[in-house]
Amino acid sequence: MGWSTGPLRERSTWLGALVMFAVGAALSAPFFSAISKLGRRTDLAWHAELVIESRSQPNQLSYSVYYWLLDTLSGRGDLDALIAVAMVLVSVAYGLRVALTWLVFSMVGLGMVGRVVGTVAASIAGPITVSAQDDIYLGKLSPVIWHNSTTILAVPFALLLFASTCWLLTRPRVSIRAHVVQLALVLLSGWTKPNFILAFIPALAVWCVIAVGAAPAGERGATFRELWRKAAPSGIVAAAILVTQYVLTYSGPGLQMLGQSVSNVFDPFAVWELWSTAFGVRPFVTVPTSLITPLVLSLLVWRGKGYRLPLVLAWLAVVVGLLQFTLFAEALADGTILFHGNWIWGAQISMAILFCLTLSAFMREWETLPWPKWIGFFLAAFQVVVGVGWIVVLLRP
Repeated sequence: MGWSTGPLRERSTWLGALVMFAVGAALSAPFFSAISKLGRRTDLAWHAELVIESRSQPNQLSYSVYYWLLDTLSGRGDLDALIAVAMVLVSVAYGLRVALTWLVFSMVGLGMVGRVVGTVAASIAGPITVSAQDDIYLGKLSPVIWHNSTTILAVPFALLLFASTCWLLTRPRVSIRAHVVQLALVLLSGWTKPNFILAFIPALAVWCVIAVGAAPAGERGATFRELWRKAAPSGIVAAAILVTQYVLTYSGPGLQMLGQSVSNVFDPFAVWELWSTAFGVRPFVTVPTSLITPLVLSLLVWRGKGYRLPLVLAWLAVVVGLLQFTLFAEALADGTILFHGNWIWGAQISMAILFCLTLSAFMREWETLPWPKWIGFFLAAFQVVVGVGWIVVLLRP
């Protein structure tokens, strides 16, 4: 048994999602405000400063609607006004993420207690590797990212796009309305932060190739045509978004940093090596280690055929995102590699989806799983403890 849309027809499911949204937004608002006032381990204020700089300098922030929302909703206000709007946006986005996570745990058929426990766990879990505490995302994949504004905004829309894509691929017939919803979600996901569709659309293409190859010889043509009709529109719209964002961001004076233009370069392992030498992070060890929990949970639930499509698609997105992070880097005009590692965000957002999916399937199948399930339990529990500990670290004066 896999995910079912049946619970989505129940009023209690949506009431629970509404409560989860309210609780998530209400609790995260003072948290984001507190870490912003502490002035460290968050980029909320820095992104607001970028908006102010972009008004008078040739620094084009056209790759995310986040900056436009800050500027517009603040009435082109000062730094304080921009930060106040940022607090609202990230709190609402986190609340939406919690609500959507609740829906995922509802769709696997868990009871009320299981839904609450699973939603809370998936909404606060930290990475299994705990080095580099000052920059928790460096050298690892975390189920939850607290410090990056655009990622916080992007995750709920990525979850929606992933769910819509899985639904689309499993329907024998797809209506025009379903395609319109799918393409709208591609637009929303791409314009909140392009990294997820950069990883997910190639992953979807790989999945389609695998599905065609796995089909019986006499059915491959029909399988190809069916998947083309379902997946090609998403790929075309995603490509149009990415090309538009690239032109808007890098044309003319382009993206500027430290008085120089920024470009994307093909330089395998450059950021990995920079993180290792500059921050003492060992990404060759910590990146694979951070994937242990979803890997163990995936292996435990793999026998359930209903889980396979979303699990494979989620894993492919993580792998594609990691390949992009490995092969590409951002560099200044003088050749300096930037340490930010912004190519990691596709894998980071995909990790949020993968962790949610594997944990929900694991909890649903708990009673039928063999004894190694306790390994999965302690791994997942450890990541929740790490997540709580990281929240404490962030709030520490």
